[in-house]
Amino acid sequence: MKGFLRRQVIENLAEVKEVLLTQADIDLLNTIQLMETAVAADFMAANGWSIQHSSTKLKELYEQGYLMRRDMKSRSGGSEYVYWFHIRDED
Repeated sequence: MKGFLRRQVIENLAEVKEVLLTQADIDLLNTIQLMETAVAADFMAANGWSIQHSSTKLKELYEQGYLMRRDMKSRSGGSEYVYWFHIRDED
């Protein structure tokens, strides 16, 4: 089985790189799964991240297919994305 997986990784390096997660990504996904929904501001204080970094990490995970998102009005009157855990099947 491991040999098969190794061959698949070597033969599909570009695709593997697109879905590869860091430990920080895994931790973020686990947190979102527990929270049910999240916005970028939820990760600023807990992780010491800027709003820009939080937004970028969430956007990357969305683009990789690990999260879903919806554009919502923020409390300040602006717009923000609300994210939730959901792995999309895309080929």
